[in-house]
This record gives sequence, C-alpha cells and structure tokens, in this order.
Amino acid sequence: MQVLELIIFAGLAAIVLYQLYSVLGRRVGRQPEDNAAAEAARPAVRAADRPVEPVDDGVALTGLAAVKAQDPSFDVSRFLSGAKGL
Repeated sequence: MQVLELIIFAGLAAIVLYQLYSVLGRRVGRQPEDNAAAEAARPAVRAADRPVEPVDDGVALTGLAAVKAQDPSFDVSRFLSGAKGL
C-alpha cells in the first residue's frame, strides 16, 4: 500500500515539476526591449507639435491652491458651503 502511495505522489510531483519547467523562463508581458522597439518605430515629435507645458518654478502647490491652479473656475466659498451641507 505504501509503495502505491509513493508511486502516485512521485507521479504528481513529476507532473508539477514538468509544468513549472515549461512555464519558468517563458517571456510574457512587456519586456524592456519592447519599449526600445516602440520608441524607434514612433516618429519624432517636433517642438511645435507638443502642447505648452507649465513652467515649474520649484514651488509645489498643495490643498486648495493646487486645485485652483488646475481649475481656474474653482470657487472656494461654493466648495466650503457644499462641504458644510454634507
């Protein structure tokens, strides 16, 4: 009886090891060389085609100032009255 169990477990171990061997080392997903190939295939963008980026003067805005910088129509008093209503 023990020999039969040993043979069954050895067979299962062989199947699991074979599956691991066949999967490990396989290249799946994105690889670093894929990015290099995509960069080479993409046409160069001229400076005139790029959107104008805001100048970063080293000051990091936080809180409501950051929101106001992203959305000029943002109204602080309306925001606060809405927050109080919750």
